[in-house]
Amino acid sequence: MEVLAYTHSYESYEEAVGIDCDLDLRELNLNWFKIPNTAWLGLLGCAVWLASLSVTAPVFAALETGIKVKTPSGGCLTARKGPSDTSAAVFCVSNGAVLKPVVVKNGNWLQLSSGNWVYGPYTTSKLFDESSEGGGGSPILESGIKVKTPNGGCLKALTGPGTGQVVACVRSGSALKPVVATNGNWLQLSSGNWVYAPYTTSKLFDESSEGGGGSPILESGIKVKTPNGGCLKALPGPGTGQAVTCVSSGSVLKPVVARNGNWLQLNSGNWVYGPYTTSKFF
Repeated sequence: MEVLAYTHSYESYEEAVGIDCDLDLRELNLNWFKIPNTAWLGLLGCAVWLASLSVTAPVFAALETGIKVKTPSGGCLTARKGPSDTSAAVFCVSNGAVLKPVVVKNGNWLQLSSGNWVYGPYTTSKLFDESSEGGGGSPILESGIKVKTPNGGCLKALTGPGTGQVVACVRSGSALKPVVATNGNWLQLSSGNWVYAPYTTSKLFDESSEGGGGSPILESGIKVKTPNGGCLKALPGPGTGQAVTCVSSGSVLKPVVARNGNWLQLNSGNWVYGPYTTSKFF
């Protein structure tokens, strides 16, 4: 009971002064000569526990130092709690700012000595040499391609193949970084970002002979025929994703290369609602 009493006094003192450890027990004005032997043993156990709290965290050897933030848009770089764009954001580091030393590399992500993670290709880190390979050390599949959107607008660069956040929007006609990977109709650039391939000059998607995924033409020459005479939305997926464009009623659509329920995939890679066309499938 004596041990519990002194332990309770210790906890009350902590709450009063707002500290977590490093308590000076002399400030409690205890009569040490009247403390029973059992209480001494309890206080000794507390001392050992307090000493364990002061153990220094393990130190990692730095892989790289002096790197800076270098985002393609000139915006700040988000530091996260884990090596993923879905991990919780801690803060956003200004473009050009010097980052803490790098202690761990995990794919395209770098862990700093602070424990936080940043996206490596958006830094000046030499661990990501874009001149010869992609952010994950992937060989270059194609280089020198340009943006070629059907409406002349900019092309969105995403953090994933059709998913994730929009990093930038590249102007039509601009040269893109080398291609290091493909996923369906999506291309990963050496920066680590993904772009929609049919909206580029990539030879990996030759629309003159087949669809974006190498599919044979199922139907050609169909037109838009909406019930209200409005335009027909073209989507990146069969009924999913944001509208890429809206095709005027009566316009001729690109050849059909795939069908999914009521949805038709054109050789541009986009999907349109079949019943709102002159397709013979409906």
